[in-house]
Formats: sequence, C-alpha cells, structure tokens
Amino acid sequence: MVKRKINKPEAARRQIDAAIRMLFNGEDPIAIYTLTMAGLQVLRDLPAKQSENIVDHAINATWDSEEKKVVFQKMRGFANFLKHAEKDPTGLHDEIEEEANDYILLHACLYYDSLGHEFTPEMFALTGWLVGLKGAPKSLLKNAGRPIRMAVDRVGKLRRYQTFSRKEQLNLGLAFLDFSHLQD
Repeated sequence: MVKRKINKPEAARRQIDAAIRMLFNGEDPIAIYTLTMAGLQVLRDLPAKQSENIVDHAINATWDSEEKKVVFQKMRGFANFLKHAEKDPTGLHDEIEEEANDYILLHACLYYDSLGHEFTPEMFALTGWLVGLKGAPKSLLKNAGRPIRMAVDRVGKLRRYQTFSRKEQLNLGLAFLDFSHLQD
C-alpha cells in the first residue's frame, strides 16, 4: 500500500466536502457539525498571520449583527460542549439545529476560498443552493462558472421555495451537487 501525504488545506477540504454531501443526503446533523467544525478549525488556524481577514468582510456582507451573533453562539456553543466533555461528562446541551449547519458550512467554504483555494463542486453546490434558495448574496458566487450562476438565477426565481419542506430543499441541494459535478 502506498502512503499518500496530505496537507492541512486538503484535509479540511475533504472534511467540508464530505459534510456537504452528508447535509444534502439528510444525514445526522451532529456528525455534519462535527466534521464541519474540524475542517473549519484547520482553515481558521491557517490564516492566523494574515493582517486582514477576508472572510470577516464576506460575513459582514452576508449577515446583520443580530444574525451573526446567533450564528456564532450556535457554532461555538455546541463545539465547546463537545470539546470539554471531561469537565461535565453528564451535561446536556440543546442539539445543533439542522439548518445552522448550512451557514457553518458556508463559513467554512468562505475560509477555504480566502486562503486562495478554488471552490470544489460541493462548495459551489452549497453556496449556489444557499444563494438561490435562502437568498444569500450572489457575490458569494463571484468565481462560479456561468452555468452555475444561471442555475442559481433560476432557483432564485422560484418564489415558492419558502414553502419547500426541508427534505425538498435538500433534494434541490443534491440536484445542485449533481449539476456542479457535471460542470467540473
């Protein structure tokens, strides 16, 4: 067996891509969260020496201050609960809200992009899905190819998306993922 070497951005990319596939397949939100946070932590540690954090600018453009506060509380709170099990082995915590993973994954994708790496098909699918379905800013897809931008525009015109069940939304995400892989 040949041992292959892997760098930290690639390890984070693989974790994030796997979490996106798990999300669209409706798998366990805690597993998705744990995998996403592991990849995000690697990415957040890498640009520590950068003087300007590009991701913070994108986040500020995406969420208002109240939304950011809620997202970061949810993101950090559950991670700390899991990370510090030895301090409170019988403790209880509210489960991670399934839809919180959508935005934590987006955060991870933005960090990956800020380090100069190209989005993977999974990352394009997630951001396209969020832009089209949830109304996140289209500027997040600045590097997307024309077919993906067109698909996002089509989804954005479907005003009935607000009535979609979570399962229907995730199925749309799977369609975005399939489409992104065809464009790859």
